[in-house]
Amino acid sequence: MFPMRKQRDRSRLRFRTVGQQKSQRNRKAFLIFLAVLLLVAAASGFVVWRELSQREPETPEGIQNTTNMKRKINVLFIGVDEEYDEVVFADVVSANTSSGRFKVTGMSPKGKYKGQTYDEIYEGEDLDPDIDTTPLLAKAVGANSGMPIDRYIVLTLDESGRFMEALGYYPVLFENDVNYEDDRFTFKMIAGEHTLSGSEFFNYLRYVGIGATPESIEAQANIIADFLDSAISPTNAAKEQKVFEDLADVVESDINISDYARYQGFLNEVSQDNLKISVEVLEETK
Repeated sequence: MFPMRKQRDRSRLRFRTVGQQKSQRNRKAFLIFLAVLLLVAAASGFVVWRELSQREPETPEGIQNTTNMKRKINVLFIGVDEEYDEVVFADVVSANTSSGRFKVTGMSPKGKYKGQTYDEIYEGEDLDPDIDTTPLLAKAVGANSGMPIDRYIVLTLDESGRFMEALGYYPVLFENDVNYEDDRFTFKMIAGEHTLSGSEFFNYLRYVGIGATPESIEAQANIIADFLDSAISPTNAAKEQKVFEDLADVVESDINISDYARYQGFLNEVSQDNLKISVEVLEETK
């Protein structure tokens, strides 16, 4: 117990003034009023608590139940050089939320749908400029592949740097020197290990995809699968919200905050182990 200071003896007042008597009456009245007020507040608080406790928990606006995942989801991942309205790569990344397995399906970026090339669909030359052509391209790829496209991500050459900054740069070993140049892009690398910047990664996919042969399409799909394996990592999972916000600023996509809330647990779980991912090449209907 703390030591207490000894109080000095004080003689009691043997009389009260009129002001003191009035003050005492006022104090009593105030205390009675305060007690009644507290009782009313306590009763009201109990009623509110009882009503709230009986309600179903509400989901914040814009956020859906995180357990409401589709068993399989297909995301179209395409690269576009906007200067030429050229589709550089077109791959569908499929995730099975039950097994935790992923698959990258490579398709020709030179595919056609109803007589139009993918470049022409994306360009939308005959359409109103306000019309977003990406959903039209997603519909075309879905029809050609037989896979319904749930969401899409468009990576452009201009935003590829910020894309890689958000997810991590891509390390690669070149066994031989690469020296390629045409009227649209240049890709040059000396033999050895490199960590590719955003534009280098974009043009690397472009370089290996030259000719849109089954072999080159498979090479693109393998690179995307390898990059996906490095991007879905414990490091990125630890900063998942920042990664999502950064990506939302740099890619064109219909992935929204509800999707993030619904699938973040799944992505966190699969990021803790080696990703189970396969690659296939689809022969599209011309």
